[in-house]
Amino acid sequence: MAAYYLENGKIREAGGVDASREAVEIYHLNTNGEITAKESVPDLKPGEGLLMCTEGFYVEPMEMQLDFLKAADAERWLKYMVLRHIERARYIDDRLWVLAEMMEEKI
Repeated sequence: MAAYYLENGKIREAGGVDASREAVEIYHLNTNGEITAKESVPDLKPGEGLLMCTEGFYVEPMEMQLDFLKAADAERWLKYMVLRHIERARYIDDRLWVLAEMMEEKI
């Protein structure tokens, strides 16, 4: 499973990040890219994704879906969404925190 997060304006691998951080929004994406808002962090199955973010992340759920479907991995997915956010907000607030996680499909 690969996970990356945005904090203090930098994207980092989420090896030891505390995913229990209080998130305002939690989204689960299934293998078809269908998105569902959740109240708690779900267990992921192969091919699924998870997005957690604090308030002020200016990316719409439909855009999260599109970027999830075209991304090869969690890092690329997060980069696509950060570019969308920057186009709208024109900056990255130091308080913004976003975690993108994808469970690799077994071959």
